[in-house]
Formats: sequence, C-alpha cells, structure tokens
Amino acid sequence: MSILSYPVTLPQPLQESYSADYKPSLIRTTFTDGSARQRTMPYNASDFSVSCVLMLTGAQWVDFWNFYKSLNYGSDWFTMNLPLDNSDTVNTRTVRIKNGAIKKDLQFRNTSNFVYKVSFTLDVKE
Repeated sequence: MSILSYPVTLPQPLQESYSADYKPSLIRTTFTDGSARQRTMPYNASDFSVSCVLMLTGAQWVDFWNFYKSLNYGSDWFTMNLPLDNSDTVNTRTVRIKNGAIKKDLQFRNTSNFVYKVSFTLDVKE
C-alpha cells in the first residue's frame, strides 16, 4: 500500500505556533501495591505532534474532505510539506491526523463564497 500525498491544489497549513510534544513509545503499568513498571512498546509511535490550520474556500473544502475520506477519515499516514522549526526550511514529513479529528468553522459567507477554517493536530514521524 502506498502512502498518499497532501494535494498540491490545497493551500499549505498555517501554524499558529511551533511546538513539539515528544512522547516516547512507552507503556506504564501501575500495580495494586503502588509500584509501577515502564517498558518500550514494540511499534513506532509518532515522534511529536504539530497543530495546523487551513483556510479553505468552499471548493477547496470539498477537495480536502475527499482527501480526508481517502485517508480512512484521517487514520492513515500521508506525506505533507511542513516547516517544523524556526528556519525557512520546509521538509516533506510523514504525518497523520491525530485521532482523525478535524474541526471546521465557517469564517465568511456571502451568496457565492464560503471560507472555512479547518483545524487539526498532526502526529509526525521523524
């Protein structure tokens, strides 16, 4: 199965701020006596997450929604160009939408135009 790429016809995401929430692939088990054990998981979890916002017209929203559905409603990994530090460097990263959750807010509407603000958090593989 090949990994899909974010459509080039859609705008790149805006980042309100840069923050990296690193979480290693650990599982913690707390026992009834109060002691605990931590161990690494046998699979690769995402390395960190990034909060993103898209400003989309009505037609762009339809394209984004179709792309989102092709990702099994955000559960599959895909590639996207992201600036992930304070430099101007943009790198192609493998990402997925955290919990498949997106939020769409109507920002502007007139008789023929709609502008939506779409927010989501991406899990990023390094």
